[in-house]
Amino acid sequence: MAKYTLDFKLSVITYYQNNHSYKRTAKHFGLDHKTVELWVKLYQTHGIDGIKRRRTKAIYDTTFKLNAVQQVLLGK
Repeated sequence: MAKYTLDFKLSVITYYQNNHSYKRTAKHFGLDHKTVELWVKLYQTHGIDGIKRRRTKAIYDTTFKLNAVQQVLLGK
């Protein structure tokens, strides 16, 4: 589970956008001001997709894995 929900991040961003500083917003929500700044900038640059949780674990099928092992064994 994500440490912070999307709704929470949106609440933080909305609070900041209502003329509050990064530091004041951070203090209000109990966050580091750099976290607030990062979320705001990601939201401004990429919209809601910028603050959504991303899957980072790649899933490879068996064929791909066997191919990779063969390449290593052949020295390629």
